[in-house]
Amino acid sequence: MVGRRVQAAWLPDHLSEGRVSREQISQLDTMRFRHAVGLAAVLRVALLAWGTYQDAHSPVPYTDVDYYVFSDAAACILDPARPLCSPAKGPWGPLAGLGDPYARATYRYTSLIALLLVPNEWVHPAFGKGLFALADLVVGCLLYRLLVRRRTDASSSSSSYAANAVAAIWLLNPIIANISTRGSSESIVGAVVVSTLALAVQGNWDAAAVLFGLAVHVKIFPFMYGSSLIAAIVGAPSAKPSRAVIGRLLRFGAISFASFMTLNTICYLMCVLGFINSHSFRALGTENPACFCLLSTRP
Repeated sequence: MVGRRVQAAWLPDHLSEGRVSREQISQLDTMRFRHAVGLAAVLRVALLAWGTYQDAHSPVPYTDVDYYVFSDAAACILDPARPLCSPAKGPWGPLAGLGDPYARATYRYTSLIALLLVPNEWVHPAFGKGLFALADLVVGCLLYRLLVRRRTDASSSSSSYAANAVAAIWLLNPIIANISTRGSSESIVGAVVVSTLALAVQGNWDAAAVLFGLAVHVKIFPFMYGSSLIAAIVGAPSAKPSRAVIGRLLRFGAISFASFMTLNTICYLMCVLGFINSHSFRALGTENPACFCLLSTRP
């Protein structure tokens, strides 16, 4: 009964008064979701434009200080000869003519973040902000798709409302939009984590394991979501008998660990010194001068 009242509230009059087919509800869901995505994109573009203006005219900058760190590290990768930069210390870095992102004091992240922001030097200094804002939109789209997939009845008004509401709460949330457009990389972590969940829901556990390894590589905290993934594997209807469950768990763990260590190895071969400095294991990286691949935590 509640679901029907909700349905009537968001359906057009000419549909709410009569019978509504599942196809019509699906079309309305898609239309409203697309409107939310469009508004979210406009919101982020407006915030990016405002941020450029505020940075140029206000003593209080809009851009997050971490974004300047990312940008400087990306510039060091491209031009090792620039002031305060140096060539990469690993065996692969000099061969490719790459600089060391950890030459930028206070850069405590995986070198993949700096690589993602290399177009800041080629395209526009705000390229990275646009990339982070795009990751925000990807998270909203994935959340919507996850809820749509979980619907057991395509005409269920409550599930239709929930899918659109959750997507809108994320996409149109000004705080979330503000964080990404200021230059925080947290949206990248969020996109990888939610993508892992989406693949797990689809039953594509191998791909989910690869992304889970990537998520933990980028930032250590997604590791705690491993318990939920393990519970999902164990509780799956097709997870019987017990030998099959153990096999799936071992497979997921092996692929995740392989993905995680492959990325660590690549980063190590690019910049050995930054890797060693970041792996002093003092307080699990909270005091590391260049905390990056394995620990990837921020003080």
